[in-house]
Amino acid sequence: MLKRILLVAVIAIAIGVIASLLSLLFVYAVESMSGVLGISAGSRSEQTIGPGTLLVWVLVPALGGLVVGLLCSKNEDGQPLTLVDTIRSAQSMTFTTPLRNALNTALAAVVALGTGNSVGQYGPLAHLGSSIGLAARTITRDTGFTATMGLGCGAAAAISTAFNAPIAGLVFAHEVILRHYSLRSFAPITVSAVVGYLFANHVFYRPPIFQLLDPMPVSSSEFLVFVIIGVLGAYIAMLLVKSVLAAGHIARKIPGPSYSKPAIAGAVVGIAGIWLPEVLGIGEETMREVLLGEGFPALHLAIILVAKLVLTALCLGFGMAGGIFSPALFIGIMFGAVAGLVAEPILGNYFSSLTPYVICGMVAVASPVIGAPLTAILIVFELARNYDLAVAAMVSVVFANLVGYQLMGRSIFDI
Repeated sequence: MLKRILLVAVIAIAIGVIASLLSLLFVYAVESMSGVLGISAGSRSEQTIGPGTLLVWVLVPALGGLVVGLLCSKNEDGQPLTLVDTIRSAQSMTFTTPLRNALNTALAAVVALGTGNSVGQYGPLAHLGSSIGLAARTITRDTGFTATMGLGCGAAAAISTAFNAPIAGLVFAHEVILRHYSLRSFAPITVSAVVGYLFANHVFYRPPIFQLLDPMPVSSSEFLVFVIIGVLGAYIAMLLVKSVLAAGHIARKIPGPSYSKPAIAGAVVGIAGIWLPEVLGIGEETMREVLLGEGFPALHLAIILVAKLVLTALCLGFGMAGGIFSPALFIGIMFGAVAGLVAEPILGNYFSSLTPYVICGMVAVASPVIGAPLTAILIVFELARNYDLAVAAMVSVVFANLVGYQLMGRSIFDI
């Protein structure tokens, strides 16, 4: 019995190490490609604008989309793999997806993000980590390490690495993928999540993706606003999900090979990026500026929100490799900032600061989209280390998921 426990622990550590390293490599590859191609809003502002520059700005995401389509055409069904495939494997107990398809999809996601297309990185990272865990299971049979353990360990390590949030990574694996909690799986998944955190935070010293200003104490009057943010966030989440599904329906009606569809979405992203570079790629720079209280006017934030929603739906619906969690976080942050700017003159002296509104908006939109309320709360708690902020986020998350479940079900993955 002791030997089997030790073997399971060693396998969980190995999965955590490999998944964490691949996640960091993924992130660094995206950042390097984006830097070389000048995708961020900051780098765009430093470039000399001319006809040639504008043409390049449109061609880069369009050609990136074409490369994504060609890469994904090598998969069995010609489409990028997503967390839907991971969840389906865990729930149906069928584990037949080749690792090469997962690696191919991860490479396609790097290209999509690196060329500025409006998709997310956390879905591909979690799917890649789960695939690594599943591959480890196939070469370590008869050790007591199950396939579902492998899926959970890999996903937990990837999310823990990406967010510097091991508890959120652990809960994400159980809440989104496995859909159950058991002590047998809990222990190895915890080990992998901790390993991912250690690699991100102590080996490579990667800073947290979200940096927050220390918020002022939240007043009791603001909690009603947080409830409203939760309800409205559910409707925005529903609009995002319905838009992705509608874009997929439109894409299927457009004649031509499936590998050409992401290029169409990329061209539209490139055109939109001429006027709104904030919507390109993950948008980390813009999210950080809003979280740190940079002075964006409410109207500009609302325009960015709408544009990001439309472009994300277009990219995902037209088969671009990538996830929906990062765009949902981005849209939620814009929504929360708008809500805070609207609430400030109404609340007057009862208004604390913009930070809790931005955070509540972020989790109110993102958590119903992926069906992970606990994960969203824990990400806030681990990033902010602020109890009042976590409680405020919890209020918005509860109402967002209650309303979201009635509007669209548990998550986009279930749909």
